[in-house]
Amino acid sequence: MTETYDEEDDSLKKEEKRAQYFFHCISGMNSRKLMRIYKCTGSFEKALEMEPHELRIRGAIKSDRDEAKTEEAFGRKDIIYESYERLKDSGISYISVFEKEYPARLRNIPDFPAGLFVKGRLPDDSHPSAAVIGARACSEYGKDVAHMFGERLSSFGVQIISGLAAGIDSHAQRGAVRAGKSTFSVLGCGVNICYPKENYYLYRRILDLGGGIISEYPPDTEPLAINFPQRNRIISGLGDCLLVLEARKRSGTSITVDFALDQGREVFALPGRITDPLGKGCNELIKNGATVLTGPEDVLDYLNIGCCKDCEKTKKQEPALAKTEKTVYAVLDSEEKHVEEIAELSGLSVSETVGTLMRLEMMGLARETAGLYYMKIG
Repeated sequence: MTETYDEEDDSLKKEEKRAQYFFHCISGMNSRKLMRIYKCTGSFEKALEMEPHELRIRGAIKSDRDEAKTEEAFGRKDIIYESYERLKDSGISYISVFEKEYPARLRNIPDFPAGLFVKGRLPDDSHPSAAVIGARACSEYGKDVAHMFGERLSSFGVQIISGLAAGIDSHAQRGAVRAGKSTFSVLGCGVNICYPKENYYLYRRILDLGGGIISEYPPDTEPLAINFPQRNRIISGLGDCLLVLEARKRSGTSITVDFALDQGREVFALPGRITDPLGKGCNELIKNGATVLTGPEDVLDYLNIGCCKDCEKTKKQEPALAKTEKTVYAVLDSEEKHVEEIAELSGLSVSETVGTLMRLEMMGLARETAGLYYMKIG
């Protein structure tokens, strides 16, 4: 690997990095295939000087299908190069495993990503981090707990890693945003695509607060179902530990748990009621050896971060609210209200009220419980 570095500035040579990007953008490419090309040829730059058939003879390409896709990519080399030059204009970085900027936590995991696309920045290697996952169709309790863990842990300097997905993922990241801290989303699509679309405001706030959107898939890659299991190894790999907050038995979270165990990460699981389907997955994990999660202090203790014993009682610092936000927040309570009722009580238009409620929701002060029904949090 060291021969691909420039000895003076310890950065990957431009031509080698561009060549790696070229191969990364070939349809059907993955990290294992990328690293095979590198190992069989000595460098991506050298591989780019060979014909696809020669790459096949050397064992860098294994199938007729991959050879055909490589041949097709060679025919539009200039277009791929142009897309590489446009990355910076789109606020996207391409980070190779051969660069010092590449996350140290990922370097030694099985099947590490050969390259990452990043909008914003990557997690800081010198700061602790926790990956948080769980059910997309989670309960109200699950939302509360995810939000609380995201806010409390990030308040103590723990970087929250998740997948921006509906449910537990996004609520944990909203908690970090509520605390005004950086959080990092790993996507199963291009970093220039917000998936799901309803989390676009969260996507923007993550970037505004100095966090990052990360993917091993090139920009414009659609969120195909086949992409998500592989992206989960990056979520667990970027965390020092993995928290599972709600999960059904034999759910998709088990894939991430398996990755975490293979990577040597500690797995925490939130116990659930035995009658609750959303608790069965976590209870099964605990039965099989996962650490019982009873509060943020469990994670802080594991990460050797000191906190007061009664950190659950730590006083929240409410964010400053604009006039309309104060008005709408004042009419909310623990009982859900329809947006039209909230608008009538606040004296605002329905459209103004909806916009204000969205902002309060992102601050962690309100929640939509059902279609256009909202309640106060805290």
